[in-house]
Amino acid sequence: MNLENLEKAYDQIKKHSNGDETTLLYLDDMASDLKQNVKVQELFNRIVLNRRHLKCSIIFLVQYWKSIPINVRKNSSHIILYKTLNKLENSAVFNEVLNLHHDDVDAIFNYVFDKRFNFLMIDINRGRFYKNFNLLKLSKN
Repeated sequence: MNLENLEKAYDQIKKHSNGDETTLLYLDDMASDLKQNVKVQELFNRIVLNRRHLKCSIIFLVQYWKSIPINVRKNSSHIILYKTLNKLENSAVFNEVLNLHHDDVDAIFNYVFDKRFNFLMIDINRGRFYKNFNLLKLSKN
């Protein structure tokens, strides 16, 4: 991703939002591109912060949660996690987003990742967890 490409995407997003259309911005493994160019990061921040007014949804695929700029992480509404052996990465998500106890995180992960390709979806705004797309009912024991 470079500034020219992002500016073109932004122009299209604005054009669609002026009508009755919505836009999905899908970025795959581009977190490092944001960190390498300040102007790209500034424009992307503008898109993220104004996404509702722009009628824009953003899917941002990354290998590492902390590779996403902090303002993007703080403005995320949903997270989808696949099983990873990197416990620090798992903890980073939960500590930053939901502030859950370590034992609760382990219990959720053990339940969700009992089969290959399962994923954990987190609805940050509502504090809900999903095994794949099935809502988890958590007890407070």
